[in-house]
Amino acid sequence: MSIELIEGLSQVLCLRALCASALPAACLVYAVTERRGRKRWEDDIRVRSGNEPYRTAEVVVARRTAAPLLVRAVSLGCIVFGCVFAPVLLTALVRLPLDGMAAAIAGGFFVAVSNVACALRMLDRSEAAIATMRTQANALLLVSGTLLLLSLTHFGLVQHPQADGIELTVVGVAFAAIAVPQAVVLIAAARLLALDSRVGEQEWSRRIR
Repeated sequence: MSIELIEGLSQVLCLRALCASALPAACLVYAVTERRGRKRWEDDIRVRSGNEPYRTAEVVVARRTAAPLLVRAVSLGCIVFGCVFAPVLLTALVRLPLDGMAAAIAGGFFVAVSNVACALRMLDRSEAAIATMRTQANALLLVSGTLLLLSLTHFGLVQHPQADGIELTVVGVAFAAIAVPQAVVLIAAARLLALDSRVGEQEWSRRIR
């Protein structure tokens, strides 16, 4: 894939301007939401020691003042992904020849927007956060697979890297290349958070007996 093609795509989609505005916006959204959600994460981490009747006690082992590092890292990644790809895909819908990929590109746009909503739920310690993370990961995998399949099919039909319309293939492959790893991270984070909320107290209890 030639440098000229990349530069042409960058000019058509205004990638530099979009990224220059999307990245600060993503950081701002993350900072505001993370700060607002700190109160929901503030609590004492208590564990129960002992396993005999009338001989158990709750012990405060730590004081949580903010969301765990895992939640913050995954949330920031989701917000950056959404703030970057949502305007890119919307611009692609308007400026590029769609060649039958309009539905997939539109699906990618809505998934990118919902990525931000998923991050907001995580930082806000919503009760539905884990379910939302799993749903979002499945949506990312579904749309990425569809876009990748259509992009490769489109590339085979175009045949020439310099032909008109090849830019859409680049957009689809780039989306899939970033969305799939993020979906895997979301699934892993959802499992860890579910495990922590389900058996974390029992594990700590065993350690201090």
